[in-house]
Amino acid sequence: MKDIKQKLLAAFDVEHREHLAQIRAFLAAVEPGTTGESNAVKVGIAEAFCSAHSLKGASRVVDLKSVMELAHRLETLFHQIQTGKLSVSKDLQLIVSRSLDLIEDIVTASRSNLEQPGSIDLLQALDQLVEGKLISSISPSGSVQPAPSSKIPPEAVNSPQLVIAGSETSRPAAPTLVVPASTRAPARTNSHSFDTMRLSAEHFDRLIKTAGEVISFSRNQEENAFHFKEMSQVVSNIEKEWGIIQKNSAKYLRQSTKDSDKSKLVKYLSFIETQVRALGRQLRAASADQKNDNFTLRRLGEQLQEEVQTARLMPAADIFESFSKMMRDLAKDEQKEIEFRMIGMDIEADRVVLQALKDPLMHTLRNALSHGIESASQRALLKKPISGRISLSLEAASRRLALIVADDGQGLNIDSIRSKALEAGLIDAQKIDEISDEELRQLVFHPGFSTAKQITEISGRGVGLSIVKDAIERLQGEVVVESTPGQGCRFKFSVPLSVSTHRLLLMQCQGQTLAIPTHAVQCVQRERSNELTSVEGRPVIKVKGIYIPVMALSRLLGMQDGSVKSNDNALAFAVIKFGEKRLALAVDGLLGEREGLIKDLGPPLSRSNRFAGGLLIDRAAIALVLNPPALFEAYHQLRHGQPLEIAQRKMEQQKLRILVVDDSFTTRILEKSILEAKGYHVDIAIDGVEALAFLSNHQVDLIISDVEMPRMDGLTLLQQLKADPRLSKTPVIIVSSRDRREDQERGLKLGAEAYLPKQEFNQKILLDTIRQVI
Repeated sequence: MKDIKQKLLAAFDVEHREHLAQIRAFLAAVEPGTTGESNAVKVGIAEAFCSAHSLKGASRVVDLKSVMELAHRLETLFHQIQTGKLSVSKDLQLIVSRSLDLIEDIVTASRSNLEQPGSIDLLQALDQLVEGKLISSISPSGSVQPAPSSKIPPEAVNSPQLVIAGSETSRPAAPTLVVPASTRAPARTNSHSFDTMRLSAEHFDRLIKTAGEVISFSRNQEENAFHFKEMSQVVSNIEKEWGIIQKNSAKYLRQSTKDSDKSKLVKYLSFIETQVRALGRQLRAASADQKNDNFTLRRLGEQLQEEVQTARLMPAADIFESFSKMMRDLAKDEQKEIEFRMIGMDIEADRVVLQALKDPLMHTLRNALSHGIESASQRALLKKPISGRISLSLEAASRRLALIVADDGQGLNIDSIRSKALEAGLIDAQKIDEISDEELRQLVFHPGFSTAKQITEISGRGVGLSIVKDAIERLQGEVVVESTPGQGCRFKFSVPLSVSTHRLLLMQCQGQTLAIPTHAVQCVQRERSNELTSVEGRPVIKVKGIYIPVMALSRLLGMQDGSVKSNDNALAFAVIKFGEKRLALAVDGLLGEREGLIKDLGPPLSRSNRFAGGLLIDRAAIALVLNPPALFEAYHQLRHGQPLEIAQRKMEQQKLRILVVDDSFTTRILEKSILEAKGYHVDIAIDGVEALAFLSNHQVDLIISDVEMPRMDGLTLLQQLKADPRLSKTPVIIVSSRDRREDQERGLKLGAEAYLPKQEFNQKILLDTIRQVI
């Protein structure tokens, strides 16, 4: 029986939150003085009435009589507004808000088997509101005192007659005011309209990770498509070579068909021809099937991922709804009066993201109340409203979730932070003038850092904000703090809406492939090293009129070789951002973008905050994913430790590109093997026509060509090359079986740099000639 009751309470716990959120949405949307006759109120009050009615019935099932009584009176109150007998007033909003808070407390106590808080005072207050009586005062616990007159004249209904505890008229010892969340509750659906099932969160998380891996694996199939294309090209080349063999051998084979050896050769060649053509057809069909299957696999994987991601989305209110009670209790303990608002709670995000944000936001809100909001007496002296204001607002844009915790308190004390940082040895006294206020504000996230003069249950140990930063960075997010002395503080968080996959920029650095989330990349560009500008002795690049400091990525990561490689005296830069800060990372190359699943790294890399995980880029290679905030930290450490200079660049010998033009398959393979073994990049063409087509889209450093070829021979090719202004300066070496002097003289006269007879051809002569030519 006990188990059944706990199950009912668990179900009621979920249901009652929806009802309370709906009523709070109504309270936040209406202004004092509105009536049920107003079109703007009709929909909201109808939903609030239905929520109160449903809450009353559900609480009866779980035998929560105090909740049932409160819900019954709320139902009556909303009916009075619907029928125009009552209008919304400040006292009504406050009493209803307190009633909702009390319902939350009662349900929490019931689930934890604790003593339920009393509800007599609020029941009396609701009865008095229904009867049209004024409330003269209200204490933090919710107790009320009726006004002397029992009835309120119609003209006084909208007058703000409520005297809030803690005001100038009446101030109890520990006043607290919590304003209802300004958010619209998620629409409730009919639970009977579709089938539902329970799924453990752990199983669901594994499912979405699997979907991400399917996407990554489908992208690996693109490599297979490339291999199929290469194989198809090889078979096509064999078919062309075979056609040439047939043409050249036809006359010989027709000379004597009675020769048994020739007959066998003819049959063998016919067999080879049949097999090669069959292989070509099969390969082309397999390539087409692989391409279609890869497209289907990728589409299904993306669809699966999207469906799972959508299923894991949930309103932020479902995770953060307990913050109202937390802030109410903390304010009571701190003896401070606050107005706490939550905005944008209807925004949906990944459950894992919201759950991971809960503790960081809790710590930030606690700090805002403890460190930020002044006491009532201090605020009175500063001529501020007695009630301090704290808000939590959410926005979603460009696959990112932005959260802001703001208060109107005293703000961060920069002088106190500077003093504590010097005392703790976090900054160098000799460099104190170089440190900006923005950098000082970021020190509040350092482990153990606190400006509190004494340790309390809420603050003082310097742990909370350090936990905040670590948690946000684990989500591939960032946190920035802004503060205005005497006016308040704002903590701005930015995290992905989902942790399933990320869009990443791939970069080359010291032979390693590294990745960085694109949300942290402002732009990429190339600059010649001799065109870099220097500001105060440090190199910078100019982006949209703003000078941005430069640092080699290899130096930030502490690599042994801190140089940046460049083949053409140009450097590649990825400009990253963190809040208002910018930094240009000098890298060896930019490899493009990739979307994929970031996997956790094992030790020892997992101990470094500069790496957020790993990205599988093919079957055997993983790109380390960089943590942008940690790169800025590393930059500041290097900047203050020594003058910032671009690391010495190594000039890597660029592979020279050679085009080999020859109709002989054997000759092409031989020359290609020799040249590639010496570090050259080699392309091939079977005749002059194919060579010109290739050269129309590509540049090469040297052309090695045969003379006798189908469609266009080497000498005609040479003539056309020298007649083309774009190609006329490209050196050409003729390698031909034509070894007569007149042939050599003709080739050289047409513009060839060298003419090598194939009869005298050897590897050393060819390589020596190439070195002399280029």
